[in-house]
Amino acid sequence: MTSIHLLYAPENRDLADRLTADLGRAGIVFEHHTLQSDELPGRLSARMEATGGPVLWLLTDNFLKSPLCMAGAWKMYQTLSAQKRLLTVVADGREQQPDGTYRSVPTHFDRAGEVVRYMNYWQEVFLKSADRLRDAPLEQREAYDREVEAYRLIANDIGELFTALREAGYVRWETFQADEYALFFQHFGLIDRYHVYRELAVLDAEAPPIPPAEMPTSSTPIPPPVFSGPLRPMPVEAPVEEAVVAPAAEPEGAPEVRKSLAETKPEEDDAETAVRQAIRDAWIWIEKGYPQRGIEMLRQLTEQHPGHAIALAEYHRARAHFAPPAPTPAEEKLAPPPPPPQKPAAPSNGYAPTEADAYNAMGDNAASKGDYLLAKYCWDRVADLDANYPEVFRKLADMTTEHLLDEYPEAALYYIEQALAAAPNDADLHLRYAILLRDRMNQPDRARQLFGTVVALQPEQANAWLALAELTHQAGDLKQAHDLYQHASTLDPRLRSPERDAFFALPKAEIPATPTPEHPQLGTDVLQQPQARVLTVLITGATSGIGLATAEVFARNGHRLLLVGRRTERLEALRERFAQQYPNAAVLTLPFDVRDAKAVAEYLSHLPEDWEAIDVLINNAGLAKGLAPIHEGNLEHWDTMIDTNIKGLLYVTRAVAPGMVQRRRGHIINVSSSAGKEVYPNGNVYCATKFAVEALTRGMRLDLHAYGIRVSQVSPGHTEETEFALTRFDGDAERARIYDDFQPLKASDVAEAIYFIATRPPHVNVQDIWMYSTQQASATIIDRSGRRS
Repeated sequence: MTSIHLLYAPENRDLADRLTADLGRAGIVFEHHTLQSDELPGRLSARMEATGGPVLWLLTDNFLKSPLCMAGAWKMYQTLSAQKRLLTVVADGREQQPDGTYRSVPTHFDRAGEVVRYMNYWQEVFLKSADRLRDAPLEQREAYDREVEAYRLIANDIGELFTALREAGYVRWETFQADEYALFFQHFGLIDRYHVYRELAVLDAEAPPIPPAEMPTSSTPIPPPVFSGPLRPMPVEAPVEEAVVAPAAEPEGAPEVRKSLAETKPEEDDAETAVRQAIRDAWIWIEKGYPQRGIEMLRQLTEQHPGHAIALAEYHRARAHFAPPAPTPAEEKLAPPPPPPQKPAAPSNGYAPTEADAYNAMGDNAASKGDYLLAKYCWDRVADLDANYPEVFRKLADMTTEHLLDEYPEAALYYIEQALAAAPNDADLHLRYAILLRDRMNQPDRARQLFGTVVALQPEQANAWLALAELTHQAGDLKQAHDLYQHASTLDPRLRSPERDAFFALPKAEIPATPTPEHPQLGTDVLQQPQARVLTVLITGATSGIGLATAEVFARNGHRLLLVGRRTERLEALRERFAQQYPNAAVLTLPFDVRDAKAVAEYLSHLPEDWEAIDVLINNAGLAKGLAPIHEGNLEHWDTMIDTNIKGLLYVTRAVAPGMVQRRRGHIINVSSSAGKEVYPNGNVYCATKFAVEALTRGMRLDLHAYGIRVSQVSPGHTEETEFALTRFDGDAERARIYDDFQPLKASDVAEAIYFIATRPPHVNVQDIWMYSTQQASATIIDRSGRRS
């Protein structure tokens, strides 16, 4: 006759008896193991380890919340599992109601939220026992000390037990009962007994016998429907019922609030759940010996929810039982002045009194044991409860990048970004961010920018200089990459190797004649040393003035140009001239008016495939119309300026920016004006449009910097070689002669500033270049004593 050791909590005797009755018919004999009277903690687990036969463990909520059952359970599980003689069956527990009936209590630890519920339970048991130990008489301290140590071990081990169960596998009670306990017979190799049991079941049902071919055999195992795999945190979709542990001496009034909270319906909304949880927290503080803190929490709750009857009732109940009596007038006169308020003494283990602190402590504990997924869940909860909790995002960033990067690369990016928001000058965080972008996210341009930030914060960081050199070489700037490598190897000679020397070597014609300075010069004369990488540049208003001069300088340096203008004949003439003068510069003309939103969208959404990836957008199209005081302004002039200078810029940006965001690189350069810095008489609406460009530039910068997109502007004063004045005065050439008596900027001066902005290293964003000619000091102060060469 076969004997199976059956382990269970006393409250689950009904399950054990049912199992004994059902399987006993097939000759299975169970030896029952449950708590005995006056049994010491750990004795039950030790008895199970001492057995020599197979063990069936009925694991229920009652077992998981019983100190005497759980003491030593983790060690027992490890021993029995290693000996391959344990089958764990998870079943719902039960709880007796006041009327003597029982209600079912689910037993689940599949999700991290459910694991945390049990961890919270045992943390609370441990804390209460630690407080009792602190206040215990000397003669009782030894017994209390053993109790506290047992609870501490359970609180520390239960997370590991759940993880091991998930990885090794366990069976739900419903599955265990299915198909006439087939899984039980198969697991313990009792197939012959299974045949007997099935035949008895057939006789009971008065049904024809089942053909032997349908019965399981050892060669055709029944696949056990067990859970397996690592514990993966998932969001808690519904409030989890709170477990409450009765203290050694329950304060008066506490049972009533426990009862009222236990009857809370699961469909309560979030606000109601928060109120109930706050009431629980307050009573926990009262039970732990801090009634004033608990009463104050309840008072604040009634102020936050003035119409909440339960909160108000619990506040008055707590005051009635635990508030100190009011002194008599005579006592008030004799009483000494009250001492300054002091923070209540912390419990003996230093436990912090907020939910965020509790989750943070659990996360620290999980991380110390290598349970990084659970630590992530706990610290995520801390961040949800308090986004400003000290160092929480830093801990998430460090742990995720070190241990969970394969599973959570995007989350790691988010954690680092949040940590940087609190510590923007943390070079280590910038370094982690740069490495993640380079190695995991395939964003070399953004990574290069961040490595530049690292070396700016930590100039001695040799490895960051080397990474910057490698990415610069990848971007095609061989000269700068060579200089960066030389500097990195100067800081740390161990970085130098023959392979790297060969990789960063320059062609003979480019070898610098002078030694590399200690800190390499990152900038060069952009017009004499053009960038090796060819840019695709879109320029609006490209047929005249600053737009034409800008197209000229980019074409001269071999870049690809998308030229936008209203005058088709000028565009074609420009394309033909550039084809002859600058054969290395490809040109595509786009004849549309930026004021026409439909035309903008149509042209820019149907670019040839090899022209779609626009690297630089130069919003140059703009004009001034009229020069009159506000009460005499021409409405048509106003509409033209607003439609061109503001709306046209927006239409083009809206069409181009999404592609930059998708590629996570790009540069938008807005041509503004000194009129966007200071107004002048009769320039009212024109100045307003350029102030708008200034605001839009700053707004775009804030919106797009996270995607590696640079946003800049150039703000010139008076500039000749343009049609600005002629347009302002509606073609009146005589009135447009405003530059005869001083030397303004030239369109080519502004174009060179734009080219300088566009060709800085990727980690440099030039925000604004505000420029005047030497003879112009402000919008209205100009030295008109004659033109100077």
